[in-house]
Amino acid sequence: MTVADDFSAFNVACKIPTDKISSIAYRYQRITRQLNRDFWTTDSPTAHSLYTGSYGRDTAAKGISDLDMGFVLPVALYLQYNSYIGNGQSALLQAVRQSMRNTYPMSDVAGDGQVVVISPSYS
Repeated sequence: MTVADDFSAFNVACKIPTDKISSIAYRYQRITRQLNRDFWTTDSPTAHSLYTGSYGRDTAAKGISDLDMGFVLPVALYLQYNSYIGNGQSALLQAVRQSMRNTYPMSDVAGDGQVVVISPSYS
């Protein structure tokens, strides 16, 4: 076997299956659409959002276990929560968490530091 053959086999072994890519896109668009409805009054499945992490850098491999994404919130929302006397950032994170719970009501949706994490429910 040549180096080219070895690399080709390695590349195939690392590729994310098409059904997994479709699932990632579907979930990404559901989350983005809900956040856009709640914070931007639009129904777009892609506006104000981007893939980040290994998937966004196109370095994710076949066994990808999570999806990192970023979402841009309106400046007015930042100003509203930033004017709180205490814990405005936490309150903003909880507003985002609640929006995402509208999409995934059966999953554990938790604020964790500066991110919201959706953990699947297996019950």
